[in-house]
Amino acid sequence: MRTTLLIALVAVVAVASPASADEKKNCSAGCPRTFRPVCGSDGKTYSNQCMFDYEKCKSGRNDLRVVKQGECLEDDGVSIDCSQPLRCSMEYAPVCGSDNKTYGNLCALKTAQCTQKTLKLKKKGPCDGSSDGSKAVMPPSKRGGSEGSDGSGDIDPDDVGGCEKPCTKEIDFVCGSDGVTYNNPCLFDIAKCKAPALMKKSDGECTPQDRLESPGTRSPVATPKATSAASPLPTCGIIAAVAAACAAAAEPNESCVTKMYRLSAHVATAALLASSAMAGQPPPDAFEAKDCVRGGAPPCAVDCSPICGSDGVTYKNECWLKWTQACGGSGGAGLTTVAPGACKSPDSTWKPAKCDANQPETGLSSLPDLSHCSKGSAPSCPEDASCTPVCGSDGVSYQNECWFKWALCSNSTLEMASGACAKGTKWQPEACKPSSGGSSSGAGVDKGSIKKPDAIVTPPPTKAAAGSTLSPWSPLAVALVPPTLRLADDRELVLRHVLFFHRHGDRSPILTSIGDRWRMTADERDFWAARLATLEQLAALDRISRVVGDDASMPPHGPPHHRELSPLAQLTAHGVEHMVSKGAELRKQYEAFIAASPGLRAAPQDHVYVLSSNIDRTIQSVQCLLHGMFVAPTIGASLAPAPVKQFSICTHAQNVLAPAHSVKLFGEIESIVSDAVAARSDADRASIDSLGSHLRAVLGIASDRSIPWTAIRDGLTCRKAHDVPFPDGIDDAMYEIMCEYDAWLWHTLYSRRSFCVGAFREGVREVHRHLQRVVQSLTTRDLPTIDMSFFSAHDNSIVALVCALELGVERILPEYGTVLTLELYEDAARSGSFHVRVLFQGEPVGFLLERDEEKTQYASRVYPFEFFEGRVARFMQEDHA
Repeated sequence: MRTTLLIALVAVVAVASPASADEKKNCSAGCPRTFRPVCGSDGKTYSNQCMFDYEKCKSGRNDLRVVKQGECLEDDGVSIDCSQPLRCSMEYAPVCGSDNKTYGNLCALKTAQCTQKTLKLKKKGPCDGSSDGSKAVMPPSKRGGSEGSDGSGDIDPDDVGGCEKPCTKEIDFVCGSDGVTYNNPCLFDIAKCKAPALMKKSDGECTPQDRLESPGTRSPVATPKATSAASPLPTCGIIAAVAAACAAAAEPNESCVTKMYRLSAHVATAALLASSAMAGQPPPDAFEAKDCVRGGAPPCAVDCSPICGSDGVTYKNECWLKWTQACGGSGGAGLTTVAPGACKSPDSTWKPAKCDANQPETGLSSLPDLSHCSKGSAPSCPEDASCTPVCGSDGVSYQNECWFKWALCSNSTLEMASGACAKGTKWQPEACKPSSGGSSSGAGVDKGSIKKPDAIVTPPPTKAAAGSTLSPWSPLAVALVPPTLRLADDRELVLRHVLFFHRHGDRSPILTSIGDRWRMTADERDFWAARLATLEQLAALDRISRVVGDDASMPPHGPPHHRELSPLAQLTAHGVEHMVSKGAELRKQYEAFIAASPGLRAAPQDHVYVLSSNIDRTIQSVQCLLHGMFVAPTIGASLAPAPVKQFSICTHAQNVLAPAHSVKLFGEIESIVSDAVAARSDADRASIDSLGSHLRAVLGIASDRSIPWTAIRDGLTCRKAHDVPFPDGIDDAMYEIMCEYDAWLWHTLYSRRSFCVGAFREGVREVHRHLQRVVQSLTTRDLPTIDMSFFSAHDNSIVALVCALELGVERILPEYGTVLTLELYEDAARSGSFHVRVLFQGEPVGFLLERDEEKTQYASRVYPFEFFEGRVARFMQEDHA
């Protein structure tokens, strides 16, 4: 149903054609992420027809057409107009020409055909013995095993002669017994020559388990020696001069997506969130006994897709049945699926709770068939039903719950309370109305005591300052950073690179419901839909940047999906204003550095690297920062002309910037939390238990569901940010307790090294690799420099990075737009000697030091780059529980 709605929505808003100026205005319309490729006449493969229309509209090329369904593989009859410059993407999809030269993609070969009329496509993939200047030996991939390790074991590579030989850039991964993934067999042979004990473990990339089993993963991280060979930039690199080097980077792609189930940031924190943890994820093929957590709450989606089990129980979805098979004791051993849908027996029990696959869950049981509501038929309630009245919020006393549910046909906002309404009110049906001498329900219920849906209060206009809308969240200490630092020992350090690791901006709530009664009403949906980022804002952002992720099905994000039907977890218009203004603040903070950088002044698109979690709100947020820093401090009403060059936003199919948790690790969380809670004071535990019981009662959380602290706190945060009142029974004091508990919970989990390594190992690895590439770009002659980087992530990404690097940041829940900055300095007197300084929200913070480290004085909280790498090494290698 969800996919159908998306396609239908896209069909309405994404009709893109460059035929007229009016249609061009809709070029930013959103496209589905479905991969149904089409081949364009420009030789480029588009992920689907919608994306082809989008690119055609954006480029204004009326001559562009679809030449075939599917990817561009061979010549395909593609023709180009050599009189106009051909726009080619930086995607590395090598093809071999008849001149035995490897071209980056088919579009590049077509461009060359304009000057070489006899040039033809020889084959897909790089040429054998490529003559494109890539015969130099390329370093093996550092994706597995130890950073800086080439698989040579205890043998010094410099002492081994005769091993080097020319290798092509062909990608044909080989996994070595050292846990290192080599780009191709040729590079593996070189490594084996240097270390004869090295064996081939398998074809393809090494898995996380391969790396864990490898003895090489326990060796220390080495700082790479400076060489004249340029270190390859990421596949989605943005520097045209080194595009050819992208082939050797072997960055994550579809083939390396881990089989671990990735849990999104708002739920991957505790088994308390089990009821919503796997939302949007397919059920695992099977659970194992080790995956069973105490309390019987599986990591299953909240969707209602009932399935009938052989035990006569109707399970909420397939995941619940599979969980019971593994974790239900003797009763689950022989459990099988009988049929999809609820069991036919009318008295069938449900697990965990009854739901309706066709209607939103309302907490009401056994809704009657409402398919004939519009036909004016009589209620299908049993005639001999007992008179057990309930009082509706419309002041009507209904004979029983069935009659009340029927009234929902004409008024879906009704609420009910047990017992009849006060005397003198209307009854439905009249036959159940008690005589004047008595009452079937006692005292009756005062209509005014019935809780009605929370009113939606429109937030007051935001305060404007200096022409921009400023957010009260995530205040940044805008202290101007000079391009040089002078330390106490009179050494001068020159700022060479700045990396911003930040959280996205203000968004709408992530979940539609928390308990059985606290749901997103129609009014609330309208409220949030009206506050999402506008199409005009997103169009302005799309004009300055583009997504160049390695996932072929990842198009530019376009406008929010399902904005009217399900306005969840999307950047708001206020979030756009907030992040753009924050970009302007960052520019002010680093104005002197930008002025001292020729690249950032003249062509920032070529000297800025951007990596984002592959989620719309993080992509949009970093677009806002780029706009505020390099375009303008606000998004004006009129759109400025698109720049000649756009910023490129990299995304990984593996989504390394979002902490990931395997089912096994998720199963251990409750044990970790239970032990940590037990260690707290009696008063703390009593406070938490009391609040938990209160939330269960107020929000209608069923007894067989855990209390999702993080999800509740997140929903309250969204309400508070937009001046929407909390549900009755919850006040600011309770909210503060939840925030304190959540901050404690997150830091308890991520400070546990094994948990943090399992969740964010790849994220830390990516930050480290990137800074290594930056160092090499700064020390390698003729290689364009990377002067600034943006890593757009999530709140728990920041917590994980802080804990991984052991930074002295207080226990916090990162607010919208929180920025952790890593500054890279070079000693002015010692070329190639680099140092790191870390800032949290613009304020310098230090690393937490061990006793032996405290003997070394680190002036101004500036640390040698080797110290930073040592912290990364300690995190990557540690393996304790």
